[in-house]
Amino acid sequence: MQVNLLARYQESLNDPELLTIRNEVASCEAHIKGLFEALRDLPSGKRNETSAVRLAKSVRNAKAAVAKGLDSDGFLAVLNQFEHLLAEINDEQDIWTNLGEWMDRKQRLVESENKRMLQSETMVSAAEISTLIGGILSVLRENIKERKTLAAIGRGIGRLLPEADQLPIEAIEAEIV
Repeated sequence: MQVNLLARYQESLNDPELLTIRNEVASCEAHIKGLFEALRDLPSGKRNETSAVRLAKSVRNAKAAVAKGLDSDGFLAVLNQFEHLLAEINDEQDIWTNLGEWMDRKQRLVESENKRMLQSETMVSAAEISTLIGGILSVLRENIKERKTLAAIGRGIGRLLPEADQLPIEAIEAEIV
């Protein structure tokens, strides 16, 4: 039974903690999209190749150049290619590392929000309990005509409540009868 669903919805909309989590999730999503764009923007021929494949190709090219009798300028050119490739691989690895971190952070935020929402749905306010008890008492009054029975039920319901020692049992009995 959804008691005060609209009120809970309105309360959630105005909950600053929820808004903060939404903002944080949106921030994570923005970072994630930016990192995917950075991966997409890698040099076109290298996007579909793994770092290992690119490195292996460079090693084969360097070996072939050395086999052809590489001079010092050629050797420096090969070293520069390796340096450039390692920088690209490092940049790509940084992107993947950051992507994983942002995705993990987003997942933790979403799990935290789901847990908070679940807890808030399982908690019932005192006002909601009072409304529910009032509804139950109303149904009992409509269907049970014997006043002694109604008074006994009222006392029994009063004892079930957590703050039963603070409730005026006479008021509950008066409400019933």
